[in-house]
Parts: sequence; C-alpha cells; structure tokens
Amino acid sequence: MISVLTGVQEQRGERHSRLYASRLSTIQSTHDLHRHAVTVAAIALAAAGACDATGDETATTARRCLTGGEAVADAPSGSECDWPQAGRSPRRTGYNDGESVLSPETVGGLVEAWAVPIEDESSVDSLARPVVWRGSVFATAGQELVSLDAETGAPRWGFTGQFDHFVNAPAVSAGHVHATNIDALMAFDAETGAELWRVPPAAFDYNVSAPLVSGFVTLVTAHRLADPDATNVHAIAATTGEQLWNNSVSGANVARRAAAADERFYMAMPSSEILAVRTFDGVEQWVHAFADGQVGSPAVSRGVVVMPWVQCCADLAQAIQAVDAETGAPAWTADLACTLPLDFSPVVDGTRVYVACDAPGGGVEIVALSLETGAVEMDVTVGDGTLSGELSGANGVLYVGATDGFLRALDASTGAELLAIELGAPMSQPAIANGRVLIGAGSTVHALALPD
Repeated sequence: MISVLTGVQEQRGERHSRLYASRLSTIQSTHDLHRHAVTVAAIALAAAGACDATGDETATTARRCLTGGEAVADAPSGSECDWPQAGRSPRRTGYNDGESVLSPETVGGLVEAWAVPIEDESSVDSLARPVVWRGSVFATAGQELVSLDAETGAPRWGFTGQFDHFVNAPAVSAGHVHATNIDALMAFDAETGAELWRVPPAAFDYNVSAPLVSGFVTLVTAHRLADPDATNVHAIAATTGEQLWNNSVSGANVARRAAAADERFYMAMPSSEILAVRTFDGVEQWVHAFADGQVGSPAVSRGVVVMPWVQCCADLAQAIQAVDAETGAPAWTADLACTLPLDFSPVVDGTRVYVACDAPGGGVEIVALSLETGAVEMDVTVGDGTLSGELSGANGVLYVGATDGFLRALDASTGAELLAIELGAPMSQPAIANGRVLIGAGSTVHALALPD
C-alpha cells in the first residue's frame, strides 16, 4: 500500500546502422560517413525541438516535447522527452528537462497510477529497472524482460531468460530493446518482443555492462575471465548486431558504466583512470590517470565529464572529479562529507551537478555543485534511511529513494522536500517522462502520476 506523507513539503534508423556496419576501406571514410549520420540526426533533432538541455548548448527549459500528453520529438534514441536507457541519455546525466507536467509546483500531487510485479521477490537480483520509450515501459527483473503500457501498466509482451539474470536496465533505440545478462547483449523487437539477435563474442564471457545506445551504436564493456586484468569495449550496430569494433583496455578489471557525447565514449576504470575513445573506430583519444583511488561512472554535460571518485582503497566515493571532455585535463575536485556508490553517475542539469549520498549522521544527503567550478551551492539531508537507488532529476525536481522505504521529490533549486511516497522496498533509478515517474521497488514496477 502506498501512503503519501506530505503533498507540499514533503529512439527505425536501420539505414544508418548499415552505414556504421559497412566495412569501409579506410578509417577516414568511416569517419566521414559517421559525421554524415550524426549531421542527419542533428538536423532531425533541431527540427523537432529536442529537449536535452544538458547536451544541447542552445536548449532552454522553455523547449518542450509534449503535445496533448504525447512525446512528438523523434530521434535515433527515440523521443527525446522519454527516458530510454539508464541515466536517460547517452550522456548519463540522469536529468529530463523535457518534462513539462511534473514540476516543483505540481509534483506534490503524485499518486500511484498502477503497480505491476515482474518476478518473484526471492529471485536473485529481483530489482525491477524500468525505462520509458514511446508510450511503453520496458523493465528487467531477475530473468524477466517485459513491456508494459505506460498509461495503464497492461502487459504487452515478456521474455524469460533461460540461465542468467538481467542485471542492468535495458536501452531502447530505433524500435529495438537492448538488454544484457551476465554473458550476452541481446536485442528484441520493441513492438512484439521477438528476439532479433544476440551477440556473444569471445570476450563476452563475464560481467557485461549496461548497454549504452548512442546514435546508431550500442556500446558495452565486458570483463574477460581469460584475462582478469583486462576489459573489452565492444561497439555493436544497434539494429543489425554486427560488431563494428572492439578495444581491449589493459589493467582495467571491470569498467564502470560508460557515457557518450560528441563522438566519444567515456569510460571510468577502477584502476583510477578515465578514458575517452572515438565512437566510430574505438581509437583512444586521451586517458587521464589520477594519482590513486577508484573512479566511478561518468556523466557528460557542456564539455565537462564528472564522476564519483574515492582516494586509495575505500569502497564508496567521497569526492566528485571533473575533467575537460575534449582533452581530459582536470577541471576541479569537490570533496564530500558523505559517501556514494561508484556505480552511480552524478545527475547534471546543464549548470549544476547533483549527488545523492549517505550522510555521516544518517539520512540521504543531496549536494548540488556548480558544473563550472565545483563549488557547493546546496546541501540538504532528508529522511532517516540510507541511499536506496540512483538519483534522477526532471524539470526542476530531484527524485531519490531511501532505505526507509520512501521515494522523495525535492526542489532542485532549494532542496525543499515536496513529496514522500512509501514504496517499502529497495528502489531503482526513477525514470521521469511525460508526466509519470516509473520506478522499481523490489521486483515491482510502480507508475506515479497526477490524478485525472
């Protein structure tokens, strides 16, 4: 049963995939072709009025993608006002500025619209992880991958894995749903659930990362059992499943979840390095090695890569590092009094970096930093529990789950608590799109919306 504590305080682009998958005679011709595809996509986005203010330097919060409650801006990754993969966009900023229904003024009225259990709670890694694309919710939980109607929660289709579990949120692009289990990347038809292809190259033998869809490429990292000190980075044509390139990264152990922007993939290595490689061929552009410590999952916004970082040997991050996305040069470091998981990317709204972490004295601490300087601009603590799920943001509101069982919404400007809804189980990253909050609590997907 959901209870409200307080209402006030409290992306088909098959043509372009074939272009990517073509075996061209020279790297330069590949590069030229890639730039053509990117230009086409950029023109389409500009015409449609895309909403990712964190990636588009000219976007403003006044640009919206909703007409009559439906997303209308199409792009290779789907509607730019949806939440089609972990962290919402390839930049992994975890922020949807295209949301126009939920705001600091309205979010206090959220109620449960529907709740659908995906798998038995006793299953290994039964946490439901939903994403949203063109009116459908796609979620993984344990061995299950399902599609649900975003408005009603009605089942559309389901796929049950035979052996391994899905341990990451899916990613949706050009009518394909990409999902990873322990040793494979799979693609399904978004409309029917039919399996389209499965990619298990030799290096896909252990710990495949969450899929990242950027334009017409799907990127995953895979740790190799045969060489425990190396990770392979694989670029796959998003619609055909053809491997475009792979890049072996030495001394990496298991790479964190990657981010992508401006023809580069950014990968954080636990060996205390952040690495940038070209999207179209995997050639290394730069690597920045910190003196020691571990680097967490990155996010990219306005020419800056930000990531959690911990010095030396601890398990939880205690600082945020920022480097120049073009060169890898250090930009700033912000020390934190709280601790946060290295696998969680910071949230970025284009001007601020938001971090949710465990406060030293208890509760979940929300820290806002200047993207330009790293200066602390807000610091508040809410609730009695610790962090339970990744932070998300949309249209001036931050959403975070805690181990006290509550999902909270806070004003991103002031930190004021606007809403607390009890879900009573460990939570996934909330996906905010088209006036709804989709979140996994245990193995159940919950949809929260304003009353009709």
